[in-house]
Amino acid sequence: MSQRKIKGVLIDMDGTLFNTELTSLFAWGAAGREFGLKIDKDFMMSCIGLPTGVIEKNFYARFGEKSDYKKLRARKLEIMEDIVRQSGPDLKPGARELLEYISSAGTKCALVTSTTLARARFNLEAGGMLEYFDDIITCEMIKNGKPNPDPYILGAGRLGLTPFDCAVIEDSENGAASAAASGALTILVPDLVLNDRMKALADHRCETLFDVVELLKTL
Repeated sequence: MSQRKIKGVLIDMDGTLFNTELTSLFAWGAAGREFGLKIDKDFMMSCIGLPTGVIEKNFYARFGEKSDYKKLRARKLEIMEDIVRQSGPDLKPGARELLEYISSAGTKCALVTSTTLARARFNLEAGGMLEYFDDIITCEMIKNGKPNPDPYILGAGRLGLTPFDCAVIEDSENGAASAAASGALTILVPDLVLNDRMKALADHRCETLFDVVELLKTL
């Protein structure tokens, strides 16, 4: 059990609150086919948790300058939003219960995501979750995104706290690295990948967000 007093919770979005990583893999593949590209799973998996600007650089390094990343990404996001509009947001088990608990405890809460503000708000509004967050930190606000510590340093600061005062909930290696480097208490809830480095980075590892609720009650 941690000896620190947690005053704020910083939460990743994709793969943590929403089961969007699998949808993202599908949308990358579908958009790539429309643009005549075979975007392999290894490339897509390597992008999880990275800011958009870094993914763009990696995309051109893999597929060349003749490919139009911005148009392809816009199409990929259209596909993902169409899925959400048709089927509703796919929340991770325990997501709403986690946010309800944080709110009822009077704990400050911010979303810290590598995506854009427009997409973050779209997902949160579709899931009826926007009201739970005191702030939203997105890629537009950060020069050095995950796995650098900057997103979580900024997230804590905008809540009027230090990272040491905060617990971070993450699903990916890049996100866990960012959280750990910031000095925040790092809670890992693995999504598609779990490796030894992720285990080493995490202060706590939980199977579901329901388990995170029980953990937060002890902090």
